[in-house]
Amino acid sequence: MAKFKFKKNDTVVTHDNFVAIVVDMGEGEDGVNYYECKPAAFPGIAREFPEDHLKPIELTWRWLWEEVRKTCSCDEFADNIIGHLMDEHESWEWDAIIPMSALSALN
Repeated sequence: MAKFKFKKNDTVVTHDNFVAIVVDMGEGEDGVNYYECKPAAFPGIAREFPEDHLKPIELTWRWLWEEVRKTCSCDEFADNIIGHLMDEHESWEWDAIIPMSALSALN
């Protein structure tokens, strides 16, 4: 039986820098562990990746602010959105790991 580095619902970063959620895994005929992952931030088709194309991720409030800022090009808007989520989840440290419930609220 294969030993898997990740498990279902883990958040990972792919080799091409996409944040994804592991939805399934299995061992290929070549003996390599493969993971089926779907995009974390938007609906999309799941893709399969070999284990060495994935790395764990720890999403922080700072990272999320930077991603929102890139999308909307407005510091004040990013401040308001992320500030509201931080207050709602009683988490005020910029480098704290974001609770999954906060990420779900963004979808």
